[in-house]
Amino acid sequence: MEEFLSIQEINEKEFESFYKEGLVFINYFSEGCISSLIMEPIIEELFSEFNNQIRFAKMDVENNREIIRKLEIQKTPSFILFKDGRLLDKFSGERTFEEIEDKIRKILINF
Repeated sequence: MEEFLSIQEINEKEFESFYKEGLVFINYFSEGCISSLIMEPIIEELFSEFNNQIRFAKMDVENNREIIRKLEIQKTPSFILFKDGRLLDKFSGERTFEEIEDKIRKILINF
């Protein structure tokens, strides 16, 4: 699995191929959203811990409205975990590192 030094930002075109292989965690954010800003360092920390096991990406909801509508994302930040293109978990709002880490660990056990 290719490792990145930071979370890559993807757009709608890149999304189609990105989420279809392996375990994928995508952060749907908005630049003007305080909760998105609060969650950014937590997601970066999760990326540091799990980058060798999960592919991470982020997507700006303002610039990718079609996929946001398709995934029924209602608020930012929102997070989706995919496995081989299948949605495993979807949640939104401010969460602790431990809450998200627990979700990821449970999915990794079953992967």
